[in-house]
Amino acid sequence: YIDPLDKMGLVKSEVATATTLVARTNVTHKPYDDKRVRNALQMAVDNNQVMQLGYNGRGTVGENHHVAPIHPEYYPLPKKERDAAVVA
Repeated sequence: YIDPLDKMGLVKSEVATATTLVARTNVTHKPYDDKRVRNALQMAVDNNQVMQLGYNGRGTVGENHHVAPIHPEYYPLPKKERDAAVVA
């Protein structure tokens, strides 16, 4: 949605926000009631690719939780790397 605005001559600015893209599952229904399935989904998703597709590469790669670095209670956690072997 940003690229069409470029053609209008608008000036872009970059601001840190807590905006997120989320894929939620219903953990009361199969197969998502199994934590292993939810963990496999997390390991299968390439968060960098999600950022590229969702925000055209403009942003910061997600950390799989809802506390953004701009939040005063943010605490950096170890990043979970994508692992296709876990998914298989």
